[in-house]
Amino acid sequence: MQLAILSALNEGAADVFSRLLPETAFRKSQPGRTTLVALSRQIGAAGRNSEIAVVLNSLGALPASEKPLVETLVQALIEKQKGKSRERILAAAGGRGAEIVAAMLAAAQTKAVDEKANVTERAEAVRVLRLAKFAVARPLFVELLQLRQPQPVQAATLETIAEFNDPGVADVLLGAWSHLSPGLRTRAVETVLSRPKWVTEFLKAIEEGRVGRGDIEPSRVQLLKRHPDRTIAARVGKLFASNGLSARKEVVQRYQPALDMKCDIARGKLVFKKNCSACHRLEDVGTAIGAELRGIRQRGLPSVLLNILDPNREVKPKFLTYVAVTNDGRVITGMITAESANGITIRRTDGTTANLQRVDIEELKSSGISFMPEGLEKQVNIQSMADLLSYLDSIK
Repeated sequence: MQLAILSALNEGAADVFSRLLPETAFRKSQPGRTTLVALSRQIGAAGRNSEIAVVLNSLGALPASEKPLVETLVQALIEKQKGKSRERILAAAGGRGAEIVAAMLAAAQTKAVDEKANVTERAEAVRVLRLAKFAVARPLFVELLQLRQPQPVQAATLETIAEFNDPGVADVLLGAWSHLSPGLRTRAVETVLSRPKWVTEFLKAIEEGRVGRGDIEPSRVQLLKRHPDRTIAARVGKLFASNGLSARKEVVQRYQPALDMKCDIARGKLVFKKNCSACHRLEDVGTAIGAELRGIRQRGLPSVLLNILDPNREVKPKFLTYVAVTNDGRVITGMITAESANGITIRRTDGTTANLQRVDIEELKSSGISFMPEGLEKQVNIQSMADLLSYLDSIK
């Protein structure tokens, strides 16, 4: 119903808005607020000064107690507008919109960095910063991406900064790169790869070693090799051309006979239990830390063998080894297995874990190396590898 009404209002949306807004019961109901926000967004997108003025003047009549609604409606009104277009909207109705936004931004800038404030409220304040000019908000974004900041605040910052079309966005993200956790780094990758000029800066950072090649999902690399910009695609192809080459090539080649040997599933299960169960879990055996192995047979046994013997060839960022340096000088190395608003959990290679508070971490960097170690061939001979592969192939 709401969609039908909005679709029919090519013109006249401001008139409908001005009639609905004064109805107290309507604007305080969830359906009412949803409709008003949708109307405000539609009016802002149309960009007609007269209609925008009607909305802003109507909002001026609401009581101070409904300030949150006013701010939400103003955000909806200008969220799709940039640059001079946004300035024109804010100047409508005698600058009423500019006054509202200025007050919103002043409050948001204070709340966003208030470490004593509620984390959810801080994250919401960060999102309001998308209404600011990038040059003004940039120092705040740099501060809010620091490792000591709660994860929801960092996530909101990545979400917000992605809405700006400014060359400086790539600089801010790359400056924060070394201390972003795996989940946040994945978000940052998607942001920095969303605009060609940012992609160029990102590739330059990889070439210079400021960003590890392993920080990008293998599937994302393949997509970049097919980028619409041929210059970028060619650059990616050259940069990642050696992905298939490895010092492990000789070992992988030596174990190829395991793909054709007679094997025993029961023995393979024992090989799994002894050598793999510390990080993987199958049929109620082991610990689920590493990649999910159920259904791995669908990848094909040659690919499975390659991943076992050469774990660093294609590794997802979340399975990389990280190095955390604490404020008191401790160095903790392992895979990040959990992340909360205020801390992270690192599992070491010996099976122990360390719970670290963000405020206690001075530096967090990816090693670019898979948590799964190389050298399994030292414990598993070719026949045992064949048995292990047969066991993995039996799991559906």
